[in-house]
Amino acid sequence: LVKVTVDYNSPDVHAPNGDDRRGKIWGDLVPWGFIDEPFGTCSQCPWRAGANENTVLTVSHDVEVQGKKLPAGSYGVFMAPAQSGDWTLILSKNHTSWGHYTYDPAEDALRVPVTPQKSEYHEWLTYEFTDRRSDRATVALKWEELQVPLTISVPNVTDLYLAQIKSELRSSPGFNWQNW
Repeated sequence: LVKVTVDYNSPDVHAPNGDDRRGKIWGDLVPWGFIDEPFGTCSQCPWRAGANENTVLTVSHDVEVQGKKLPAGSYGVFMAPAQSGDWTLILSKNHTSWGHYTYDPAEDALRVPVTPQKSEYHEWLTYEFTDRRSDRATVALKWEELQVPLTISVPNVTDLYLAQIKSELRSSPGFNWQNW
């Protein structure tokens, strides 16, 4: 019932010229922490968690991300990687900007810590739903030999399903005994 999508562009470990950047993704191609960007209006810029246009997370209903409330809507996905320990996941109300060049912390909808983990090798940056349950899912950014999982949960999933059933049975399906 609750739809979650991640729209992203995925760079690969091998550069466009064929150079192997394995071991040079984290801390080099993707810098640690926040960076000062000479282009645009952002001075302490997080990574856009993908390439080119913003990575966008869209949720159809109110959810919780890492246990923190997030209203239904679309959000720009940013991360501040850390050399050790937790990273910072940022969901920005501004999902239409191109990259982090105009990122503004005043537009943050949510900031939560996420814990990176070792992963099997992934040539292309990808987002995978690694665990799905009726009331929660784990989506993980995976690239090179690292993954960054985050949990999206629906605290009122039973209420949502009951409301949907009531709504459906008020229309034409409610007048057919097989649907009941």
